[in-house]
Amino acid sequence: MPIELMPPKLLSPAISQWIALGVRALSRAIEIKNPPMIGLDIGSSSIKMVVLEKKGPREFQLERYVIEPLPEGAVTEGNINELSIVSDRIKRAYQRLGSGLKSVAIALPFSDVITKRTLFSNILKEEQIEQQIPLEVGQYIPFPLEESNFDFQVLGPSRDSPEDVDVMIAAARREKLEDRVAAVEAAGLKALVVDVDLFALQSIYALTKPIDEKTNWGEVENIALVKVGAWRMSIHIIREGFSIYQREQPFGGAQLTQEIQSYFELPEAKAESAKRDGTLPESYVNKILMPFLQNLGEEVARSIQYFYSTSEYNQVHSIVLVGGCAALAQAASVVQTQTMIPTSVAKVFNALTVSDKVPVHTLNRDASSLFVACGLALRGFD
Repeated sequence: MPIELMPPKLLSPAISQWIALGVRALSRAIEIKNPPMIGLDIGSSSIKMVVLEKKGPREFQLERYVIEPLPEGAVTEGNINELSIVSDRIKRAYQRLGSGLKSVAIALPFSDVITKRTLFSNILKEEQIEQQIPLEVGQYIPFPLEESNFDFQVLGPSRDSPEDVDVMIAAARREKLEDRVAAVEAAGLKALVVDVDLFALQSIYALTKPIDEKTNWGEVENIALVKVGAWRMSIHIIREGFSIYQREQPFGGAQLTQEIQSYFELPEAKAESAKRDGTLPESYVNKILMPFLQNLGEEVARSIQYFYSTSEYNQVHSIVLVGGCAALAQAASVVQTQTMIPTSVAKVFNALTVSDKVPVHTLNRDASSLFVACGLALRGFD
């Protein structure tokens, strides 16, 4: 069944400043409300699955999660290279998860999505805007329109042009989306929603803000969300709930694992598990970890300097680290020293309650890797 895009909805009135530009593998005739679904994050090094349960208007509980490793090269830079391997690992993760849910929300990497904020006359109805979207999309994408999937969100009245409304457009190559859907379906699951990883990250991060700040955090501040994955580091500067700057660099936790392998003469699997479990010799901290964190801080500082040189802004007010490397000891303090900007590790599970079925000792280790999957699971409560 071909994938058809639907106008996305905001996550909830309480966090309505966060855009969830989702695309659904359903017809437009389907009921608008989403069923509960699994958040499925297909990363370069692992599959992450999360199940949330809604407890109140802005209250969610982590019911269960799993992380299933992927072999090197199965997914690189967001591209699924080994469909059978990825689908097999999704199936294995689902079996370990033990959930009766069959529908999942997945995400495209932000680097695979072209976004554009533009203006339309406020006299137009949403249906009329929808008819004009293909013409707008065709101006911005570097590939044929018929090879793309696209979606839009009416954001509201424009501040600078009272007679217009702001509209966010998102477009991606169809093959990028179809590869992910194919991997999910081959595992016996149904891809009900396809989101964008950055928007999923923003959605769950919004829950970590106190309720009295939910409508104004970021409105006068530039906040850098820095996601450090296995192979790539992405930095997104958020202002007024929107990403105003994005940059990706080939830097990630896999480099740290390789250094551990080389220095301690360990096979990759043992090096990775020792890194995660904190069972490496004392020399690891000074010889391997601290030089890696220094490089991380330098990469973040360079990205922020580039932001200053290419935008109208000259300040980032805070840095928030997410991703597997965010859990590394002293990561936030080293980045803060290098950038001279207050830095913290995002703590999504300060905002979520945790079921007794979830082992706390593993969650403490894995929490920073689950942000995107948690944000995707929220789509089941739209």
